Parts: sequence; C-alpha cells; structure tokens
Amino acid sequence: MSTADSPFENGPKKRPVFLLVLCILTFCYSGFSLFSSIYSYFTAAQTAVEMEKAKAAMNASGDAGSKKFAKVFDSMTSFMTEGNMRHMAIGAILTSLLCLAGAFLMFRLNKKGFILYIAGTIVGIAVPFLVMGSNIMGMVSTVFAGVIGLAFCIMYGVNLKEMK
Repeated sequence: MSTADSPFENGPKKRPVFLLVLCILTFCYSGFSLFSSIYSYFTAAQTAVEMEKAKAAMNASGDAGSKKFAKVFDSMTSFMTEGNMRHMAIGAILTSLLCLAGAFLMFRLNKKGFILYIAGTIVGIAVPFLVMGSNIMGMVSTVFAGVIGLAFCIMYGVNLKEMK
C-alpha cells in the first residue's frame, strides 16, 4: 500500500511551525500593545501634565548643557498633547485589533487573515505620521512600524501557500 492511499492523507491540514511561531509572536505583541494602548488612552491627560512639568523643570535649570538638552527635549515632545496621545492610542488599538484578528485567522489557516494583518500594519504605519507629522519622532515611529510590519508581512506571506 502506497502512502498516497493512506486514509490519513485527507485529514486536517497541519499548521507549519514557522506560522505557529509568527502567530504566537503576534498574539503576544499585539495583545500587550492593545492593553498598553487602552491604558495610554485613559491616562493621556495625566501624562500630558507630567510632560509639561518635566519641560518646565528643564527650562528652569540654569545649566547651559541642560538648556540645550531642554530645547531638544522640547522639540521632540512638542506633539505630546493630550489629544495627540489619545489619537495615537486609538490608532494603536485599531492596529492591535486588526493584527490580532488577522493572526487568529492565519492561525486557523485562513488567507483572509493576511489581508487583515496588512491593513493593521498600514494603520500602524500611517497613524504616527498623521498624528505627529513629519518631525523626527513621527518619522522614527513610522520607520520602526514600517520595518517590523513589512518583515512580518513578508514572513506571513511565505506561509500563504499553506492557507486556504
């Protein structure tokens, strides 16, 4: 009897180990990001007040080196208003939900999850740029999200042949 005639040939499709690892990494990171973003949304007002206090303390310092650092710190954190932090948190929540849903579907070997994951990655790239603009922090956040997101999209894409 050949292996092609085996009654176990038509059983459920086995999930590749690489896909399993990618999904677990996505579940962990996106799950953490989801809870962290929800927390950030609700503490945005307090965080904005603390940032203003830190800026004031740096500007009040008489040290020349501290004043130079205070200018850099001020330009890097000028976007840290309550509204911007809430917008960033909403974008991160949406990104996390899309990526989690996509990873869950891909975990179940459903190709539609790949589209959701790509949508989540695009949102994750676009939100920092849209909220922070083209300043250094916006660019760094966008590039970081883009590189990591693109790498995971490519790795998930390699597994598409295993999905239905």
